[in-house]
Amino acid sequence: MNQNDISLKRLSVINLRRHPFRSAGLIVMTALLAFLAFGGSILSLSLDRGLESVSTRLGADIMVVPIGYDKEAEGVLLRGEPSYFYFDKSVETQLSEVEGVDKVTSQFFLTSSNQDCCAIPVQFIGFDPDTDFAVQPWIKESYSGDLGENSIIIGNDILYDGSGIMKFFGKEYKVAAVLDKTGTGFDTDIYANIETVKDLFEAAKDKGFRFTDDINFESSVSSVLIKISDGYDIDTVVHNIRMNVDGVQIIKGKTITSDISDNLSGFRLVLILLLLVIGIFSVIVLIMTFSLSVNERRREFGILRSIGATKGMVVSVVINEALIIGAAGGILGILLAATVLFPFNTYISNSIKLPYLLPDGAVIFALGLLTVILSLIIPPLTAAYSAVKISRAETYLTMRDND
Repeated sequence: MNQNDISLKRLSVINLRRHPFRSAGLIVMTALLAFLAFGGSILSLSLDRGLESVSTRLGADIMVVPIGYDKEAEGVLLRGEPSYFYFDKSVETQLSEVEGVDKVTSQFFLTSSNQDCCAIPVQFIGFDPDTDFAVQPWIKESYSGDLGENSIIIGNDILYDGSGIMKFFGKEYKVAAVLDKTGTGFDTDIYANIETVKDLFEAAKDKGFRFTDDINFESSVSSVLIKISDGYDIDTVVHNIRMNVDGVQIIKGKTITSDISDNLSGFRLVLILLLLVIGIFSVIVLIMTFSLSVNERRREFGILRSIGATKGMVVSVVINEALIIGAAGGILGILLAATVLFPFNTYISNSIKLPYLLPDGAVIFALGLLTVILSLIIPPLTAAYSAVKISRAETYLTMRDND
């Protein structure tokens, strides 16, 4: 790097310091662009990962619940809204005999009170290890052993002190594992085998917790999950269920994911339009501000030319200023977006009511790097036209414009 380069960069810094309000305004506009680019990318990828997580974790083609409880069941799965509802366990046998049904397994839902460990109620999901095909495959990602009696596996958002024990309804249970983050209602669920949930159920009753119609645990289930046989269409199986089993609500796995996908598409469209409008506005403001700034400094540039500065040097001063603004604005925008998105990701997920799972660290770093690069490109581009225009003006005329 030669002495001229050092002097020009120092001159750029001095010029920015001489006009603090203008410099701050340019940095803020660049920060806004970086905030939108980085934050919008994180939001979009988080929603995509949330949808993928739901598809992976459902694990069944069809979910059958008591009639009228489809919204409550979706709330348990997608948003972690605790609920309990029951019908007779004989429904599981009836469903297993329907043409096109390959596998069935039942689950039992139980909700804790807001006492003991938890500030808010949590959802217990009991499954039958002998017939389950939906829960155990992805639980094994975090816990490879057999889930014994009085052992539980907890979702990632459950408050847990790491002691290995959690207490519910006055009884202690061993925490076998904590599941990976999913960005769905699964993060606030607690899983256990049916014997452990029975123990929880009895402990809840002993504590005075009352359930719908004082139900009998041995003869009741909350939902039945179905895997359809190869060669059968899901709509055909749904029709067969409706013809043979009364008093049930049928939820298709693909319907849940397609509804989420539709909502996601609408949210993403609004997000893209917002980004475009604000982004275009920010670029226009940058162009106008750089143009006004350069025009105001005609005399300054004329003096530089008169003492031997080349046209390229004049352009370099303006571009260097734009690069400094871009770097400062890009980093500021990323920090602001990170401050909003990362600490409040659970709140964001609850607010938009869509599965929301942040990308991993490597992806976040790559997006941040791309945002900084973008921030280093846009300000110089918006300043380039004005810089080249002023550099082409004759020295005498440039100085005279300000006399």
